[in-house]
Amino acid sequence: VIDGIEIFEKYLTKLHEYVYNNIYIGNALDVLPTIDKKYDLILMIDVIEHFSHEDGIRLIRSALERSNYLIISTPRDWIPQGAVFGNEHETHLSMWKAEDFKKLGEAHIVHDKYSVICVYGKNINKKFRDRRIAVVHDWSMLKMTAIGSLFTKLILPISPPNHQ
Repeated sequence: VIDGIEIFEKYLTKLHEYVYNNIYIGNALDVLPTIDKKYDLILMIDVIEHFSHEDGIRLIRSALERSNYLIISTPRDWIPQGAVFGNEHETHLSMWKAEDFKKLGEAHIVHDKYSVICVYGKNINKKFRDRRIAVVHDWSMLKMTAIGSLFTKLILPISPPNHQ
C-alpha cells in the first residue's frame, strides 16, 4: 500500500491517483494520527522544514509510532522560502541538523552537499554497519533516485517478500 498526505489539494494530478492507493488531504500533524495502519516505511522528503521545530518533533514521533522505518530528507542549509504557486504551506519554518534528529531516537544520519538525511528504525545503526550499506554522498542525480536506492539497500534485504 502506498498512501500519501497532501495539504495543498491543488497540487494533486491524475498521476497521484495512479501512484497512490490513498491520498489524505490535510495537515500531516492532523491526518497521520487518524490513519489506523502500520507502515513499513514513511518518507518525509523535503517536508519537515515546513513545520516549526515543535510541530516537526510531534510529526516525527507520530510517524515513528506508525512505521518500522522513517526516512527524512531536509535541506542541509537554511534556504529562505515563502509561498510557492499560491501555497503558503511551502514556506520554510525551520532548519534541522543531525543533532535534532538524534534527540528523538536512534538515527542513522547521512550528509551530502545539499541535504541531511535521517533514517530511523530499530537497531538502524547496527543494520547499516552489518550490511555495509553504501550511501550516495554526492547526489548528482535526483534526490528520489538516491532515496530509492537507500530504500532498496536498507529495507528490502530486511523485509523480503513472503514467497509461498
